Amino acid sequence: MQFGTVDAVFAPPFHPYTEVLLASVPGSGRARPARTGETFTRARPTRGCPFQASCPRKLGAICETEAPPWRELPDSGGLLCHIPLIDLADAQAQ
Repeated sequence: MQFGTVDAVFAPPFHPYTEVLLASVPGSGRARPARTGETFTRARPTRGCPFQASCPRKLGAICETEAPPWRELPDSGGLLCHIPLIDLADAQAQ
């Protein structure tokens, strides 16, 4: 999950879910990140990150077992994710 002003949400680093949503907008020019190969399920997991089943940047077992920590974004807002902000920004810059 990601929270913040419109400008903050539309600027990297994005939560992987936000990244997928923004890439889904027709004409956005954003590439949709490759998925991890797992099948998407609508069932919300009872543990870990709620986006784990379809996250293109899933780290592994930590995403399945622990709730993601709150990370403050530099400009405003923040996101819930295990991935360090610098790693998200680097992955999205490619």
